[in-house]
Amino acid sequence: VRKEPAWYLSVVHAGVATIFLCHLHREPVRAVLPASRQGAAAYGAYLLLRDVFNTGPILSLFLASAVVAVLCDLLARRMRMITTIFLCAALVPLVPGLGLYRTVLALLLSE
Repeated sequence: VRKEPAWYLSVVHAGVATIFLCHLHREPVRAVLPASRQGAAAYGAYLLLRDVFNTGPILSLFLASAVVAVLCDLLARRMRMITTIFLCAALVPLVPGLGLYRTVLALLLSE
């Protein structure tokens, strides 16, 4: 039986993954840590909505994305940078990789 990792480890891993993505996108150095915090907050909000408030996975993703979009806009205004720098990096932990892969595979295999 596979156990899901603790929620705080998942949030930390989402933040670390966002750091690496920021370097891949060549974002400004002063934006890397705030963007990684936004990525961790995005995944934390998703887990909170999904597990604590028992909303469905689709609604949880939507609401977490909306919250992160507002937070990224506020952060961009505070740091006097464009919102896209933070938003593109922060939404990556919310991308459903395996679900997206299986959906495309099912579309390709169906006739």
